[in-house]
Amino acid sequence: SDDELTERIAELLAKWPLYRKLRFKNDSVHDYPRKILSHCPICGGDRSFDQFSWEGVKSTYRVQGPSGPESAITAKRALRMLHYQCCNCTGNKYYVSYLVSWEQHAEGAENIILKCGQYPELETVIDSNLQKSISASDVVLLKKAITSRNFNNGLASVAYLRRVVENQIEPLILKLRQDDKGNSEDLEARIEKARTDKGFRGLLDLAGKVLPDYLKPGGTNPLVPLHKLASEGVHN
Repeated sequence: SDDELTERIAELLAKWPLYRKLRFKNDSVHDYPRKILSHCPICGGDRSFDQFSWEGVKSTYRVQGPSGPESAITAKRALRMLHYQCCNCTGNKYYVSYLVSWEQHAEGAENIILKCGQYPELETVIDSNLQKSISASDVVLLKKAITSRNFNNGLASVAYLRRVVENQIEPLILKLRQDDKGNSEDLEARIEKARTDKGFRGLLDLAGKVLPDYLKPGGTNPLVPLHKLASEGVHN
């Protein structure tokens, strides 16, 4: 529907990486959202942004003429620079600009929109609490994952993400057991045995046994789906 497509375009502008294509067959929507929800580094959170200016070619939809779709009023592969400002900022407002390509074809055919530029550049923002809880080397890996994702290099991104998950398993197991006043030497021996017998899967199973119930929503070890999602991204 028109509303759904407008919502997807707003999400594309604010959240999507560069060069990922949004494909659709809706011919009635032919302009960009007046408002988007995006991160404002000045306000420190997701805020509403207003479109206040644009340059370039205005996309229009095709209409049916006497001899077929009228192409004269349609800008095929139109480029437009869109400028948005944060509605929440006081004083010096935060601005963000997007360069967007809108490729339209005959009525009923597939149309394509993609974001091919953004300024200020896409950020590698990491939650401050998460950053404090993982090692400096894993923060570097996480930033590489986000940077890869920003440029639509999904395979590289999930490979980095999987490494971050794997690196957290042993420290998490030891920390939980120490908090529980368990025998850390005995646990280290169990970790080594799990790694030798079953590899990483053994460590995941061991973590599931050590994790307290309040860290297992629905009785599920959350490390398993995290690792599975990243692994499926790598292999598929």
